Amino acid sequence: MCHRSKFRRLQAGLPGLLLWLCGAAFGLQAAYAASRPPAPPGLPGPPPASQPCAGLTSGQGVVPMVERAKPGLGRPYKSVYGATVERITDVKAWNGGQNGVIAPMYSTVPAWNSNETYLVLYQTKGFAKGSNVPARYLLFNGMNYQFIRDLPITTADVEDVYWSPVDPDIFYYITDYGVPNGNWGPVLAQYSVSRNSSKVLHRFDGPPVALNQKVDFGHILYLSWNNADKQLIVGIRAQAGYPHLFAASYNITTGQAGPWKKYASDKDWTGLQIAPSGKLGIIGDRVVDAVSQAVVRRMNTDSGEHGDFGVLANGDDAWVSSQFGSSIFSSVPEGNVIVENLRTGQVRTIVGKATGWRYPGGGSHISALAFKNPGWVANSIVGNPSGLGLLDSTILLANIDTGQVCRVAHHHSNGSDPTTHPPGGPQGYWAEPHVVISPSGTRLLFASDWGGSPDVDTYVVTLPGFRP
Repeated sequence: MCHRSKFRRLQAGLPGLLLWLCGAAFGLQAAYAASRPPAPPGLPGPPPASQPCAGLTSGQGVVPMVERAKPGLGRPYKSVYGATVERITDVKAWNGGQNGVIAPMYSTVPAWNSNETYLVLYQTKGFAKGSNVPARYLLFNGMNYQFIRDLPITTADVEDVYWSPVDPDIFYYITDYGVPNGNWGPVLAQYSVSRNSSKVLHRFDGPPVALNQKVDFGHILYLSWNNADKQLIVGIRAQAGYPHLFAASYNITTGQAGPWKKYASDKDWTGLQIAPSGKLGIIGDRVVDAVSQAVVRRMNTDSGEHGDFGVLANGDDAWVSSQFGSSIFSSVPEGNVIVENLRTGQVRTIVGKATGWRYPGGGSHISALAFKNPGWVANSIVGNPSGLGLLDSTILLANIDTGQVCRVAHHHSNGSDPTTHPPGGPQGYWAEPHVVISPSGTRLLFASDWGGSPDVDTYVVTLPGFRP
């Protein structure tokens, strides 16, 4: 349930140099190309829905999951909650019958670009023994889900790919291995979809960073996107032998780097994460100034649990997370969607015991990336993979201002917990749904092993309020 559990996927993720070399060496299978012809030019982005929960199931009644065969590629069906679900990948067919994974990068990392015309997913063999499925990033059309091409990038970590919140043609990534045509890193780079090329924005090649030192975004909570001057600020972590690290902010808009600060505690290993305002951040259990890293206050919820940064109606930054109770945070309410105002420290339960829901289900991840529809967040919960209990195997939407909650779909994934009944599937970490909300808040992505199979594919949930 804590952030550090995500590092299990490094055993099979093959990030960095191997990803680029594998993608270049193998190319796409013929079946892959045949099922996904080149995409048309980008389309206008969908508008945000004023009522994303319209037409969906509200209330707290138990709605059991309906068992169904894994849906065919591109064959949508209606969920029991009222949303439309469609499988958009076929990892096994596209890789010559080998088992593998095509999934969103993580719940806190945008899969769609800012106008939702492009979509990035990650492919890996995961934990499939004997599989030769190569690790690579895949670019799709974000509206009709047609495959476009492999992305010629290398990354320091699987999730180190951040779409720009203002320019739909650009994403940023950080790499230990540089970009094509030299510029060996570690560097922060910018990739243009229209040019299919990268350029270096900043080299991390001076003290305290050594040439062979790993530099990344830390525990991936995206970058600032909700400030009036549109400053894009991101947190940077330079690993210095666990648990030692250096952290700094970097302003992509101005090209200015903040001062490095050294940390040497296990709880700080996630590095500096910048909130949407670009004014505050989190490192370990502390709210800090985004640039100087001066401590503002202690957190009132456990920042070691899965969560994401959101924005409240008054513009304040919020930490939206799942809280399970602990000896350190025993007074924190338990729930799948708990909100802490980063400025004031006020804590509120949206989905939890205090609002009539059950004890929080495990395998819970939050996505608050609807930056064109702030306040709306998505939550995927594994709980019991049978889907028979309240919130088991469920994806829900919640508004962190009004408290409105609705359920959208069952994800049918067994997740990674071997103690559940049925137990987690053979792909472990990769079978966690990791829901990702779109910028408009009208579509959701999730990964699923569909009942514990050795293959994980990506599915899109289209809400009734979606308008192309």
